[in-house]
Amino acid sequence: AILYSNIGKYFQSMEVYDKESEPTQNQSVFFDSSNYNIFPAVDYIVKEAEKNQIVIINEAHHVSYHRFFTMLLLKGLSEKGYKYFGAETLTLFDSTLSKTNYPTLTTGFYCVEPQYGNLIRTALKNNFSVFAYEPNGTTDGKQREIGQAKNIAAIFKKDPKAKIVVNCGYSHLLEGDVQGWGKAMAGRLIEYTGINPLTIDQVELSEHSDKKYENPYYNKFNYDKFIVPVNNGKMVGVSFRLEDEPSDIFVYHPRTHLKYNRPHWLFDYYTPTF
Repeated sequence: AILYSNIGKYFQSMEVYDKESEPTQNQSVFFDSSNYNIFPAVDYIVKEAEKNQIVIINEAHHVSYHRFFTMLLLKGLSEKGYKYFGAETLTLFDSTLSKTNYPTLTTGFYCVEPQYGNLIRTALKNNFSVFAYEPNGTTDGKQREIGQAKNIAAIFKKDPKAKIVVNCGYSHLLEGDVQGWGKAMAGRLIEYTGINPLTIDQVELSEHSDKKYENPYYNKFNYDKFIVPVNNGKMVGVSFRLEDEPSDIFVYHPRTHLKYNRPHWLFDYYTPTF
């Protein structure tokens, strides 16, 4: 699935990934749309981030759509004082980015995917200091979460007022326990810094290759733009949970259709010039 995403085969990437997934559409959920307020996602997140010092946003590693959305946030976050961007794809051994000031085919693991490359370029263009936080040489889940959190927390030792954006995969943004890990990276980061991060999930309210694999809540919304649903002043996460631990914000991604035989969002949303 990741290899398909690297060459722009967006739908094929999801099809391959979903072959290993369990159908979800047999789950029933209670939903009353009249209880929800709908906000434009980019504006809402940037406004909420102003009140925080750490923003953690996740992605599915085979879904370039998620990287594209994160890219749309960076200009606004930079204007709110965020100046550090932690990219899970980078390793502490990777020194090419500091030398070139742009990603290459050997910059991390995911930067060969065009939207991740654009994400890094956009961060640099908006004056972010892009840093690695992935610990070296560990395959143990618990130690990996601890190592990630410690590497991010180290930023505050040299810059106590730092405002940091962290891009991660899947469950690393959870503040509670994950089976096999203990506390995930976000929870460990709270331990080491005393700072409660703003956590943003892109995975749950996002399309799959077939509706039967999608979160049951995803099909309760039908919008042609990125939105954040808010229930009675609280995030939609109070109504469904990720492994029993809600994120602060869930982003709804509109369904993709083809334009010029490519995903429409490559053309219909702001795309930076480098």
